[in-house]
Amino acid sequence: MHQKIEDVWSNFCSFIDDCVRPDEVAILLAYNNGSCDLKWLWKLTQAPNLTMNIPLQLQFFLDLLQVIQNYKSCPLHPEKTKLESCNLKSIYRFVSGKALRRAHDSLNNVKAQTHIDGSFVINDIFTKHKQNEMRKKWNLQNQFTCLG
Repeated sequence: MHQKIEDVWSNFCSFIDDCVRPDEVAILLAYNNGSCDLKWLWKLTQAPNLTMNIPLQLQFFLDLLQVIQNYKSCPLHPEKTKLESCNLKSIYRFVSGKALRRAHDSLNNVKAQTHIDGSFVINDIFTKHKQNEMRKKWNLQNQFTCLG
């Protein structure tokens, strides 16, 4: 069964509203796919003549792979883990001690990314670095401005 994008988007926004209080801030995560995901979000919500909007709580968009590879203070940076690869399967195994099954399944990837984030990445980036600089770099609206 195929759903209209408007229905999928409405369900997504309802999910965000159910999980994130209006006074909280949410971060959208991707893994080695940030530019593609971000372009789709822009096309759905920011392009001219569209009626879909990003929930107000979603203020940041972060590609976990970029963070892992580019921030040496990240506990998952290759210099610290000594992993040969930073692909999602390798990082997930390092963090959880378990193999990532069905790695190309979207739901499994989301669960793996959530586990990685909850374990290491976001708190490190937003608390140990220059917060204003980081918040500007990963701010969703700033990234949309670059695409538009």
